[in-house]
Amino acid sequence: MKLKTALTALAIAATTVVSAPASWANSLSFEGVTFNLTGGGGTLTLNIVNALSGPSGSDDWLNINYIDAFMIKNTGVSGVSLTDWTSSPNQLNGMGTGSVPCDGGASTGFCFYHTSNPSGPLPLTNNMTFNIHYTTGTLDLSLPHLQVFFMETADQCKLNKHTHVCNIIKTGSLLSQDIPGNNVPEPASLMLLGAGLAGIGIWRRKSGQI
Repeated sequence: MKLKTALTALAIAATTVVSAPASWANSLSFEGVTFNLTGGGGTLTLNIVNALSGPSGSDDWLNINYIDAFMIKNTGVSGVSLTDWTSSPNQLNGMGTGSVPCDGGASTGFCFYHTSNPSGPLPLTNNMTFNIHYTTGTLDLSLPHLQVFFMETADQCKLNKHTHVCNIIKTGSLLSQDIPGNNVPEPASLMLLGAGLAGIGIWRRKSGQI
């Protein structure tokens, strides 16, 4: 009876651990460029691969050289921070005023615009990784939405003829895509579940139930 109780408790505990989202893995290929979004344990990571090698004949990628801002929505977390970037709860709309492209009103996510020294957009490379730290909320990457503000030149802008204010303008299409994801259980959780199920099988065999 003690063995039965212990094994049952172990199986329940293992199932509970595995059912909790341990980490997430998301990936999107868009016009030859790969966007990976992973997270867990207080860190959300955005990885952009092959950005400089996108199709040269595409209007979306022709002469792209900088990232000025990006936004991630529908993740369930807040209190986010990223080195050399300013966080904003506002929407990324691709037509920011001055140096603040995250000025489209309240959103369901967070938006970062680059504030390094000297101030300006970040030069594009073929493998870019951003580690975003969050302090509140439970991470949910089942269907996050990613927007990225690409630019051709660091001072790219369009002068408003009425207000004489220089507006930063996006190049081609502002990336705006959902990145479907999968919950990835921790290896230790899978081992615990396996041990619990195996133990129940042994107990049932010894007790003559199978």
